[in-house]
Amino acid sequence: MGWWRRSWAGPWPGHGPFAYLPPWERPGWTYWAAAPVYDRESELRSLQAYRLYLEDLRSWLDEELRAVDKRISELKSGQQA
Repeated sequence: MGWWRRSWAGPWPGHGPFAYLPPWERPGWTYWAAAPVYDRESELRSLQAYRLYLEDLRSWLDEELRAVDKRISELKSGQQA
């Protein structure tokens, strides 16, 4: 029994002896097959969403930094007394 008989659809990448490799390292696969292709509107929407995510992350980091700075100042003032 060949390795391709274990899958329902026959021999293709991902169901064979190279299944342990990521797709871009399997024989017969090319990088362009795995790379997403966006049109301008989809790319614009995804970049805007990514920008919003980064701005949200920045505000969270600013709050965390303020809390850490406050705690550092508390520890320094308590250490001198």
